[in-house]
Amino acid sequence: MAQKILIIDDEKDVCQTLQAFLTKNGFHVSMANDGLKGLEVAEAEIPDLIILDINMPNMGGVEFYEKICDDEQPKYPIFVSTGRADMEKMFMELNVAGFIAKPYSPQQILDEIKAVFQDRDAGKVKVGKDVFIVESDANVLEDIEAMFKNDGYAVRTSASGIEAIEEMIGLQPDIALVALNLDDIPGDLLVLRLYQMAKTAKINCVLYTPDKSSLQAKQILQTVSQKTNVTTLIEYINPAEILKSVNEAFRLG
Repeated sequence: MAQKILIIDDEKDVCQTLQAFLTKNGFHVSMANDGLKGLEVAEAEIPDLIILDINMPNMGGVEFYEKICDDEQPKYPIFVSTGRADMEKMFMELNVAGFIAKPYSPQQILDEIKAVFQDRDAGKVKVGKDVFIVESDANVLEDIEAMFKNDGYAVRTSASGIEAIEEMIGLQPDIALVALNLDDIPGDLLVLRLYQMAKTAKINCVLYTPDKSSLQAKQILQTVSQKTNVTTLIEYINPAEILKSVNEAFRLG
């Protein structure tokens, strides 16, 4: 049975071009020119994926997203198309499958759709020594970065959780090492967003915190592990413990 795509966009030419192209590639495609009509079509069709524009008359993408959420979880997978960077950052904090910037070609959106529909439960690729460290404390970040580089890792870093998500969509490192307490978004929310997007779902994520035996941290890990593949929370006193734990977890070193 063909997978069902709902395109919600007020640009009729865009919708018609995509409908023809995606239908030719085996999808069942429905269209709506605003969020209000999109709600009706979604309820009737139960799409496998919604390609959602942000700026539309009557009901825009943000309001549509809020309408289909139940306990902050959308009823249908959402892929956001936007020409506004500020909107993309906002949706980074929500549960969406991914983003594409306008203008885009039909082939680009097809590639993105295929990525979304990949089986996230499939086995992961062999872990290499490519790590992305997300840490807001500059001194801690410097120490951890130096240790991983000395151990032979290729290291990329970011002090911002939101910026790190944007970068990892393109970079797709083997391991994302994420501080639990970041300045802009919580580390557990960051790894959840990575897992929910097709392009980053297979990145091995590790949370860490300097709070030894923190009950709250353990509760956070329990919650995250129920929604993602993240089962590792490193509680450290000396940053060297982070490197040791990562090497043990992924049999590296």
